[in-house]
Amino acid sequence: TSAERSWISIPGVVKNISGLDRTSFCPFIENVFPRVKEGDSVDFPRNNISKCGNVISVCPDAKKAAWSAETAVSNIVLRLEPSDMRTRSFLARTNLPHEKNFPPDAYTVSEEDIAEAKKFVEKYPVIRADAPVRAEGSQYDFEKYRDFNYRTPRKSLELFNEISPLHPELDTGKFLDALIRGGLQGILYLSDTVSQRGSY
Repeated sequence: TSAERSWISIPGVVKNISGLDRTSFCPFIENVFPRVKEGDSVDFPRNNISKCGNVISVCPDAKKAAWSAETAVSNIVLRLEPSDMRTRSFLARTNLPHEKNFPPDAYTVSEEDIAEAKKFVEKYPVIRADAPVRAEGSQYDFEKYRDFNYRTPRKSLELFNEISPLHPELDTGKFLDALIRGGLQGILYLSDTVSQRGSY
């Protein structure tokens, strides 16, 4: 069985790409086809050509083939340039008139979990500078959702801590909203923009 999965991006300009080397550690991966590079302009896909790359796995078991391709994609990270208005507009949910409610949020979160997340924000309104961002302490279920690139919120936070261990003090509410809207790319963009401009 062969499984193909793509990785995609929210709008912006690619600052750097990481994780491509990790795909070689995923079992059953046959091919990896990056379609964008640093400095390229990217957008949320409206068609197949707008995707940022593809992974192909081959395995006798269909479920394992799909798991392998999705795991590989989840490790590939396109970090976007800070202070880009296209990224900012996306995170602010500014849609084109003919694209109501599109593109969708990275995580389609239930009202119940949003309510729990707000309680967490009230309890911890600020993320201290350079402090690891963790899911512990919240009733928010960080495992049942997956974003455009097959990452759970917990995986996104783990990669954020790995990629951006040194970050400014961040507003927890804005951080959570950027995570829900833009996934890992959203919170990296938020952090990088605050670092560059001093505010968001």
